[in-house]
Amino acid sequence: MYEKNNNWNMFIENDMLFLTKGADETYFLDEVEKTDVSDFFNSYKNNLLDELSENDRFKEVIKKLETIGVIFRRHNISNEKKIKIAIKYYGSPSKNLENRSKKYYKQARKYGAGSELK
Repeated sequence: MYEKNNNWNMFIENDMLFLTKGADETYFLDEVEKTDVSDFFNSYKNNLLDELSENDRFKEVIKKLETIGVIFRRHNISNEKKIKIAIKYYGSPSKNLENRSKKYYKQARKYGAGSELK
């Protein structure tokens, strides 16, 4: 359901949670009690945000993180429009392009790469 936004980072300092987005944006996340900091951080780090969202102690924090863009809801792929993409080479196939394409389409359900796509 939820995923981390890789533009944000979370860290612990003196048993307190902080959020950062680059060098100029750092925020103290004071809604998480000191006794819960480690559990919250580990769940965030391991992308177990769904478990946090189901915990009554963290529901408001999860809503806040979603509102400011630290986390987001994953889209249900089955409801999205499916598209096919093919690359036709004029000349020699590009392994570099093929490898880069694999990186961006690795989450696709059906994925084929090579010089002869069908």
